[in-house]
Amino acid sequence: MSFDAIAWAVKQKTGDAGSKLVLLMVANYSDDENRSYPSQDHLALICHMSRRTVVRHIKTLHKKNFIIIHKISNGLKINNRYVLNRELANVPKTTNPSDKMAQYTNINPFDGFKRKKNKNFIAG
Repeated sequence: MSFDAIAWAVKQKTGDAGSKLVLLMVANYSDDENRSYPSQDHLALICHMSRRTVVRHIKTLHKKNFIIIHKISNGLKINNRYVLNRELANVPKTTNPSDKMAQYTNINPFDGFKRKKNKNFIAG
């Protein structure tokens, strides 16, 4: 288990809670070289999801460059090796300046709202 990988996964914005959970579990099983080998059935078990849902989240994480998937075949079965893409996923994205405008507006939702006195309150 790599604490650095888990700390990295916590900071990522995957856009979906299920994808974030799968990314955290993949990071939990990663080694020092960011590789992990959990089966999709095992991920489904520990994430309390169906196997199909785990596959969907893994595909989403792969499309968003959070993980790289390598297919490994031993002749009988094909296994996946997941590699955390820690370098490419940290590339800062350009933000739209209008997104930050909403944070800095001075609109008070309680302007014009006058609170009525509570007649049932007895001050002692």
